[in-house]
Amino acid sequence: MLVLAAAPEKRELAASDIAAFHDLSANTLAKVLKQLRAAGVIAGSPGRTGGYALAKRADNITVLDVVKALDGVEPIFYCREIRRSGPCAAKSGYSSRCAIARTMDKATNAWREALSKVTMADLLDQVGDETPMSTRTKSANWLDTHSR
Repeated sequence: MLVLAAAPEKRELAASDIAAFHDLSANTLAKVLKQLRAAGVIAGSPGRTGGYALAKRADNITVLDVVKALDGVEPIFYCREIRRSGPCAAKSGYSSRCAIARTMDKATNAWREALSKVTMADLLDQVGDETPMSTRTKSANWLDTHSR
């Protein structure tokens, strides 16, 4: 996502170039791109001269948008209700969610809230601040050469 966020505006990157940039197999990247495109996070143009770009501005795409596109919106923790099983189980008298499940729900909500506050533009700025100038220049040249 960050390589697409860093690409020159109104230009696309071929899937093969994105895969090469991240040293990923084309098959692995194809699955990720398919999910991101289905979620409306990225857009793609078909054909040999086609490629991928962000579907929206980088400051309008949150980390949570990307996580939801790749992992879905299902809860991270699934309570198995083990308190209702075994030799000491009680079938009733419990709250609807156990203490462990409530704790995990709270943690999940905090995690999602934090991710919803960070955009791809924010991450790009942070990565830029942490990256040596020579690497930033090399990356900018690579993007200029490989974007269409």
